[in-house]
Amino acid sequence: MEKVIISHLSVFILFVLGYNSASAETRRIELNFVNQTLSATIKSAPLRTVIAEIEEEKGVWFKLWLRGEDSLLDEKVSVRFKNLPVKEGLDRIFSPLNHCLVFDQDGNLSGVVLFGKPEPRRDWSRRRRVTPRRTPSRYRRQ
Repeated sequence: MEKVIISHLSVFILFVLGYNSASAETRRIELNFVNQTLSATIKSAPLRTVIAEIEEEKGVWFKLWLRGEDSLLDEKVSVRFKNLPVKEGLDRIFSPLNHCLVFDQDGNLSGVVLFGKPEPRRDWSRRRRVTPRRTPSRYRRQ
């Protein structure tokens, strides 16, 4: 009898602890869409969770073209701003990624396409320098 009570009590404690950690996860993301503005407080939340929250809050669709970089969805996002236009706010949230925001005819956000991280920039310092060829004096105009 004591074992049953202890096991039920331990299951209850684990349930309560699990609930608190899940609610803490949702508290790390606060999004507020008002008219055409966005306020956000995001503290070290996985990109996957941020996307789900935006889908739920705003009802927009997401298309992910991550070229095999699915681990990007687990990267942490931290950002904080108030009353920015929706475009600027989402540009800040998705700034580490190549992305495209899709708006309808009325200017309302309807979707987001994520393309992954930009490729590293080329090192142009090692490129070959080309100098103009000097024309012999006999061919120059006088």
